[in-house]
Amino acid sequence: MTAATTSRRTTEPFREEHVAIKEHLRHMSQMIQAIPGGLPEVQKHSMTRLVEALKGHILPHAEWEEKVLYPVIDQKAGGGKYPFTAAMRHEHRIVARWIDQLACESGKGNADTELFVRRADQLLGLILAH
Repeated sequence: MTAATTSRRTTEPFREEHVAIKEHLRHMSQMIQAIPGGLPEVQKHSMTRLVEALKGHILPHAEWEEKVLYPVIDQKAGGGKYPFTAAMRHEHRIVARWIDQLACESGKGNADTELFVRRADQLLGLILAH
């Protein structure tokens, strides 16, 4: 074996993190699906846990991508006035805004669970497509 085949690829940690995030998203999807049929206190708890998970896993990953990965991609793509990663950065802003909306809704005394579930489901779809 050569040194190249025995060492890890440079992108391996990034790929491993994406596998972990997909697993988190699967769990989040299950939580979202269970919200409508739950008791109000269980719904509230599930919404809070979902927002915490999104803030704890998705936002830090997006921040890392923008600080570490995207500048390299933009440079490799030739740089210029219109960065290659502009659309992905825009999606990050949408994701952050929707997480904030979910946090706001889940923090209400009488949260609209239908609205929360619909927005959370849309958010997971956006993240998976990203």
